[in-house]
Amino acid sequence: MKKEDNLPIEKIKQITRHTSAKMKLDKREKDIKFLTALQEAISRENMSVDDLYRNTSAVIKNSYNIDEIIILRRKNNKREFMLDEHCIKLTDEKFDRIFDFFRTYRQAFLSNRTDKNFNQFLPVMNVLNEPIMTIIGIPMMEELGAETIFLGYVRVKRRTVGSRVLLNGDDLMILRFAFIQFCGTIRRIDNRIVIEQMNRKLERSAVTDHLTGITNRSGFSRQIEIICSQENIRNNVLLYIDLDNFKYYNDTFGHEIGDLVLVTFARLVKRMSQGNGLAVRYGGDEFIVLLYNKTSQDGINFAKQIYEEISDGFVEKIRAKLKKNISIPDEKKISCSIGIASFMGGSRDEFELALNRADHMLYYVKRHGKSQYKLFDQNESNN
Repeated sequence: MKKEDNLPIEKIKQITRHTSAKMKLDKREKDIKFLTALQEAISRENMSVDDLYRNTSAVIKNSYNIDEIIILRRKNNKREFMLDEHCIKLTDEKFDRIFDFFRTYRQAFLSNRTDKNFNQFLPVMNVLNEPIMTIIGIPMMEELGAETIFLGYVRVKRRTVGSRVLLNGDDLMILRFAFIQFCGTIRRIDNRIVIEQMNRKLERSAVTDHLTGITNRSGFSRQIEIICSQENIRNNVLLYIDLDNFKYYNDTFGHEIGDLVLVTFARLVKRMSQGNGLAVRYGGDEFIVLLYNKTSQDGINFAKQIYEEISDGFVEKIRAKLKKNISIPDEKKISCSIGIASFMGGSRDEFELALNRADHMLYYVKRHGKSQYKLFDQNESNN
């Protein structure tokens, strides 16, 4: 007979209570360590949703020996998957089957292969197509109608089936709390992204002309600050452009057609300068094109191309807008006068001088017949 067999009943109960209390204490310490690690993982600055998933997934797997974690999210009828690269391939059809299950079974669950209700969750496990020992599912309805589902599972492993400590209801309670924290962090990330997008939109609005969509005078000033602050000094070319006969279009066909002309011309110079420079609506019917690292000859070629592109006076576009045939005298067709000057980047004074020279050349053209370009030449006396 063993010595323990002679222990009084009360002593046995005391040992049992002590063992149970120690197990509860160990479990509580484990949960506290997990929640502390989770809080650290989800509180990092400027995380993306993918970063959040990777951090959260790693903490849960390490703490609860869960093999795979999948998070599914439906927001604005858009499917979002969060899963490891080596995890199952989840098609849209499988995604929908999982959501269909949770529309009926709307509560969190954790079930082991040894539980009587295990087969109740076969619709989900069949989608996963894995030999599963433990399945965990936690649905969450978020703000603004977004739905998020947590799926975790432990695979059947031959060597550990009999000895593995199975997860239980207490673990589900902790995991559900963790998932609530996860969803709350996603909402904060979503809100941060929305705010960042709004700020970028406001920033673009501050430097973009509302009518034409190209850079406005303020945006041009900022761009010049960048060019003039660069140490790598390169030659740049300015084209100062004023539309000829714009008033005729505006007065004859109305402001709507006037706006059409401005927008069409702006899109033209933006397309032509794409990748090589910046198109600017400087004010009214005045535009500036800044060509980076280009010669004066490049500026002349650019001006010639503008004249080729606008030779029809936008007549076809105006006809389409008015939905009627129109006739515009050749001397009244839209054209432009252009003053051209070059400057070296790296100096604000050089830019200001070039802008004044281009403006002076534009004024010269306006006084001598319009619809022409004029390049500033230091060796030439321009009156």
